[in-house]
Amino acid sequence: MKLIELIKLIEEKIPPHFAIKGDKIGLMTPANNISVKKVLLLMDYIATDQIPYKDHDLLILHHPPQLKPPIPTYVIHSNWDIIKGGACDALANKLKLKVIDTIAGGLGRICKTDTRLETFIEEVHRKLKPEEARIVNFKRKLKIDKIAIVSGFGLNPKMIKKVHEKNVKVYLSGDLTQEGAILAKNLGLTLIDVGHHTTELPGLYRLGELISHMGVEVKIIDTKTPWETMKWNP
Repeated sequence: MKLIELIKLIEEKIPPHFAIKGDKIGLMTPANNISVKKVLLLMDYIATDQIPYKDHDLLILHHPPQLKPPIPTYVIHSNWDIIKGGACDALANKLKLKVIDTIAGGLGRICKTDTRLETFIEEVHRKLKPEEARIVNFKRKLKIDKIAIVSGFGLNPKMIKKVHEKNVKVYLSGDLTQEGAILAKNLGLTLIDVGHHTTELPGLYRLGELISHMGVEVKIIDTKTPWETMKWNP
């Protein structure tokens, strides 16, 4: 299949206009309409010989690369986060949550549930298997009727305010900051941070499944989080 044909199929399913303004998506490098048989799908471009880039015709990334990859590269980012059936819906599906609304501008999902906070946290660890988790406003026996989720970068002050305005008690995402944590603390909103990468992984596998039905072979490699968690033993 020619690259231009594959891109057309991708953009019919995941239109670029859904992307947040200024987001770097699409074809990153000129490719002269090469033939594509094998696609490598990663969350991030990692410059290492351990990933077989040269065995593939096209690299598809979820995050825009910070360095130039060695093969033609196409990025599907916030348009995949926002679109119906994309990364946020994949996360909801992984956690067996029923989507009833979005948070703002099509981004994020508000899900209906009937559970308690401890039970939901156990389900998150069982389904997502995060390397670590952080929580703000842990309230024992808190009964939850709605949960907000965003794949990736959701725990910022702007999105926290939007979730609070929706009268939601619990918000799961990644990239928690000091500023966001203090804001949530003062608002009484429970935040669960299981990491940017962890919350986006269900969407990466769903994306791979979607592209594999377009007539190309897709290999997904989980590049993991880009750090190791240290544990101090005094």
